[in-house]
Amino acid sequence: MQLSEYIRMSLSEIRRNLVRSVLTILGIVIGVCAMIMVLSVGDAGQESVYNELEKFGINRLFIYPNENVDKDILKRSDIEYLSEHVSRIDEILPQSFATAKITYNGKSETTEIVGTTEVLKDVENKVMAEGRFINENDVEYARNSIVLSDAIKETLFGNTSALGETVEMNGKKLKVVGVEQNTKPLYTSITSAKSYISISAYEEIFQTASVGEISITVANSSDMDSVAQRSVDLLLDKYGSNSIKTMNLAEEAKNAENILTIFKLVIGAIALISLFVGGIGIMNIMLVTVRERTKEIGIRKALGAKNSVILKQFLMESILYALIGSVSGVAMGVLLSVLAEKAIGLSVQISLFSIGASVVFSAIIGILFGIIPAFK
Repeated sequence: MQLSEYIRMSLSEIRRNLVRSVLTILGIVIGVCAMIMVLSVGDAGQESVYNELEKFGINRLFIYPNENVDKDILKRSDIEYLSEHVSRIDEILPQSFATAKITYNGKSETTEIVGTTEVLKDVENKVMAEGRFINENDVEYARNSIVLSDAIKETLFGNTSALGETVEMNGKKLKVVGVEQNTKPLYTSITSAKSYISISAYEEIFQTASVGEISITVANSSDMDSVAQRSVDLLLDKYGSNSIKTMNLAEEAKNAENILTIFKLVIGAIALISLFVGGIGIMNIMLVTVRERTKEIGIRKALGAKNSVILKQFLMESILYALIGSVSGVAMGVLLSVLAEKAIGLSVQISLFSIGASVVFSAIIGILFGIIPAFK
């Protein structure tokens, strides 16, 4: 008997008990669908986390005062000190933070003010909606220039341009030289509604000689550990033990990826269990089918059908259950992944690996759980 004949007879039997067939493949459909969604959305989540962290400079170390010590220990002079004594630093910059009210033409809005240098634009890949970012001259001459966040600009100026206008903050008048574009980042609590002034202007306006944190970036991620250790050792020697603490964005990225990987493994394991349960369902239905068709099998054997022919027929039927379930699961998984992309705003790319693995695994399920009924 040819393969096409086996397939035709198996499809005929599946159609004859359509409701039972649908219920039989349901476990396979759910398992395959879950597998595709988990891997596709999980990969999209990992890429999104990495892209968002990359906006801050993925190979970046933050150094700031410990909570239990003087908050004003770090100075701008530490930038030059570390630059001279630590090799393989790509970029180093200070940042200071304060909350202030910005006023323009009777309107006011409270925002976080960041005092920094022109280096931040390249490190964090700042995109400007209008004008420019803080430049070297702003820092050197302590110019009263300000870069507004897109949200603050919208509140104070609406749809009109803010460039060249003067706003007031803490009794000081500042000229708007730029507006940062809102890129709708994942971590909005970290990046949104910040306005920027030069670190030198910050020190004058807020009457401080200290900086809130120092950030260091390296060109090669393999240099991060040694650069971080050397920088921390120098500052601890200068300010005393337990005076500073750090945050390594490269490690944070790894931690985020590890969490998402664990999530994918857990949900993937549940999907595999669903496939396994679907295989058991196929086996049960095939055992029932064998019992129902005992008379048919007897007639075929009486007419000269070999055991191998009957075995192949039942085995093909079992495989088709699994393959139809996997194809349906793939279609549903792709559809739900597309809907998930629109719902959560991530760029979801369908995992070809998950599709291939699901189909192959379903075929294996069909063979393994079809062998027992076929031999019976």
